Amino acid sequence: MNKILPLIILIFAIQNVFVEKTYSQVNLEKNINGKIINMTSPGVLPEPTILQLMQVDTENESISKLEEQIVTSDGSFEFNIKNYSKDNIYRLVVDVGYYVNFYDVTNNNTNNIEISIYDRTDSLEDINLNSYIMMIPSIDRNSRQAGVLSMIKINNNGNNVFSANFSDPNLTGFNLFRFNLPDGWSNLSVESELPVGNVIEISTGFAMSNPIPPGEYSILTNYIINYENDNFDFDLKLPYGGDNIQFLLPYDAGKISAEKFSDVTEVSIGEKKYLMISGDDFKKNDVINVNFTELPQPSFTGNVINFLSGKLFVIFLGGIFSVLLIFIILFTVIKRKNTNLEQYK
Repeated sequence: MNKILPLIILIFAIQNVFVEKTYSQVNLEKNINGKIINMTSPGVLPEPTILQLMQVDTENESISKLEEQIVTSDGSFEFNIKNYSKDNIYRLVVDVGYYVNFYDVTNNNTNNIEISIYDRTDSLEDINLNSYIMMIPSIDRNSRQAGVLSMIKINNNGNNVFSANFSDPNLTGFNLFRFNLPDGWSNLSVESELPVGNVIEISTGFAMSNPIPPGEYSILTNYIINYENDNFDFDLKLPYGGDNIQFLLPYDAGKISAEKFSDVTEVSIGEKKYLMISGDDFKKNDVINVNFTELPQPSFTGNVINFLSGKLFVIFLGGIFSVLLIFIILFTVIKRKNTNLEQYK
């Protein structure tokens, strides 16, 4: 009896493992349904409103379209998945032409799903700038280059999706969602929480084609600025106003100043100390002139390296060779002339 009991327990354990493994591998049939709601004009959907059911395979990092349908005028939709797997993510993607929204279905929420969309506007009137923080975390004194990091928060206070009308032949930069940058910028990179769009580099900075739905979104930019001598100025334009604007410079890297800003304060970010100035409540189309002065200059070694690697060195070297060549020619002519004179003596 004592020998049989452990054997029975082992058999039950093996059966449980097999049953659990088999059950986890079973693909269930699942119904996904809900409604698309136009938050701007309830009951009215853009035509056509296309809904796609996508399957995201997290293990293989792939995405595929399972089904697509044109949503009826009342906004209701329904999908029946015959081989629903809990290991995959199922994504509902709404495309109304000017704006794409998506919703990730969870295992516990497949019924009565509500997905919001909005009407379109090409007006920037409801776009506000909540905060703008411009930080210079690093400066290369020898090349006079500063790395700039800007953290921007915007808010669409309206009830429409902003989307620029790129088919309008009269479209100008003033109709685009944009930010200006200091003169001499390069190597721009932009990341954001906005729906998919493109970054358009323009002479004064950059614009974005991303739709902006109602709500708050973050934008992160970084770029390099080349400065001359020991300073540069930046006229930050605020077409969307600004609730709070901040500029930060490493503690021992120079000075910053701007009109209508607070006195310089010291702040610590991580283990690094910064000088910071801050200003609040700026109106739309205000311009802030901020001055960065007493920035690091190249050392003697840096000046030598810059000289050797610059165009001036090439010109200087060419001049030396030219003078040397002229000297050699004159020396040869004079020597030959002296030789001839000696022969006639």
